[in-house]
Amino acid sequence: FSVLTSTVLTGSSIYLGAKKLTPNNKLGMAIRVIGSLVFGMMILSAIFIGIVSRNDKIRAKVFALTMTSILKSSDLDYYRCDELGLKDIEGSVIEIGPGPGTNFRCWSNNTKITEWLGVEPNNYFQEAQEEEAQLHNLTCPRNALW
Repeated sequence: FSVLTSTVLTGSSIYLGAKKLTPNNKLGMAIRVIGSLVFGMMILSAIFIGIVSRNDKIRAKVFALTMTSILKSSDLDYYRCDELGLKDIEGSVIEIGPGPGTNFRCWSNNTKITEWLGVEPNNYFQEAQEEEAQLHNLTCPRNALW
């Protein structure tokens, strides 16, 4: 079974069940409309998941956009920067999987970092990394291996 097939079957069952079990009045109509909307969202979600799961470039782009959005401001910054001591780091830094440059905010105006090397397999993070580095005034030489 594909995701789309199972979604269509599930959605159809929900819609037909709602049509048969709901009264033929305004409440019943509202339930059927909401059921139709939910069914439509399920279909669109299944199509989206199908496309993303079969295309590496789209999957990488969606992942980068999602993670960049989620990590824009994080409640975990205090723990990452202060509790783990990342804000006091100095010398040469090698970061494996830096993603959108989340740790750059720990190093705002840090002049003790002499160079940064990031190894990131997803080149769709490149723009977000550059923005984070500029936003947090990371002035050391930076090199990312994509």
